[in-house]
Amino acid sequence: MTDQEELNLFMINASGDHLTEMLPSDFDTMENDKLMEFIQENLWQPFDDYYDMPEQIFEFIQNSAYSTMKFVRELNLIKGEVWVILKK
Repeated sequence: MTDQEELNLFMINASGDHLTEMLPSDFDTMENDKLMEFIQENLWQPFDDYYDMPEQIFEFIQNSAYSTMKFVRELNLIKGEVWVILKK
């Protein structure tokens, strides 16, 4: 799996924290207008103030995905290091 494919999975997952429907699996190939329309149509009620700013919601989703992906990668490194120590 490439870094971009992994990020896309994290983006889809993170979108569930901001939207009533998660981003579709092909969100990265959607036309920008269609993607922004999807975000507006599926905006979760606590984010209604951002209805006219779907780009901001997309940025929230990206930031959440990046930080989660970073955390998971760091956790995997820690688990790997612990495993090496336990094997000794």
